[in-house]
Amino acid sequence: MKLGIIGSKHSGKTSLFNGLTGLNVDTSGYQKGGINIGVVKVPDERMERFIKMYQPKKITYTTIEFVDLAGSSDSDEIGSQRLGQLREVDAFVHVVRCFENSEAGISKIDPSGEIESIGLELILADMDSVQRKTERLEKQSRSGDAKIKEQIKILEGLKETLDNNLPLRSRKITLEEQAIIDELQLLTPKQILFAANIAEQDIPGNAAVKMLSDILGENTSIIAVCAKIEAELGQLEEDERREYMKELGIESSGLNKLINTCYSMLDLVTFFTCGPKEVKAYPVARHTKAPRAASKVHSDIERGFIRAEVINYKDLIALGSEAAVKEKGLFRVEGKEYEVQDGDTFCFRFNV
Repeated sequence: MKLGIIGSKHSGKTSLFNGLTGLNVDTSGYQKGGINIGVVKVPDERMERFIKMYQPKKITYTTIEFVDLAGSSDSDEIGSQRLGQLREVDAFVHVVRCFENSEAGISKIDPSGEIESIGLELILADMDSVQRKTERLEKQSRSGDAKIKEQIKILEGLKETLDNNLPLRSRKITLEEQAIIDELQLLTPKQILFAANIAEQDIPGNAAVKMLSDILGENTSIIAVCAKIEAELGQLEEDERREYMKELGIESSGLNKLINTCYSMLDLVTFFTCGPKEVKAYPVARHTKAPRAASKVHSDIERGFIRAEVINYKDLIALGSEAAVKEKGLFRVEGKEYEVQDGDTFCFRFNV
């Protein structure tokens, strides 16, 4: 999974990036045109239990790549020339400043303004992409090709939504529209997790979450984090981190909150392959069918899929071994229509 961290100048997004990745990127000034990238493993208690059970030679966690674009000026918050670097992310983390920043000479908080400004920039970028594509197709449409005319019609529908200053995720997307969205790598169909960046004294940040919820609506994904504290936590060893979190009354790290919320927002579940050779975790969309899940392991397995032998995490941990699960009759053989459940462990049978 790849997540793009966006936000206005002085929102604290690079401090949050440091906290999430454990890196120590300079936040004192903006790197013109710069980009920060960090990869972290997804913490999962189930992996630790599987590792203890199987003692594998190899361990492969799910990872998240965070992309943080350094700003360049007050008026160029994301940067039109660098929007392309965000086109390949799966979702956005929009950091919104919910505290006064006297050091930067900013006393007033303006979450509505920040949200509107960044949102508009993404919409304008998509409008430009749609307009350019439309103009190219209009030149080709003189041939009378019906498929080209249909594409222009689809683009006009997308443009109408954008012209109303609405992101494309606000509308129901058809398969035909999705094909064009994927081709143009449009930004506004992507889901956004809003991170209310709060001051230390405002932890746990319930008031900030409510403030953003009032602005954005109840069905929006929102978490509260103190980016300054998260950056400090990211530089500590595990034992020190736990102790510091306890002192501050922080129950869950920003990374854990962000991952859990993103998995829920993107409707992802995790399945595993386990054995003495390797224990590995795989995130997939909910309702993914077994052959498609098998492709995550290897494309040949999907092509030659025969069946999936399935044990759920809860049964395996409760009974302590695969043999005990089979003895209790909880070992299952599933076919092509089986939908992956969170915590499933798979052994795929295939023939190519």
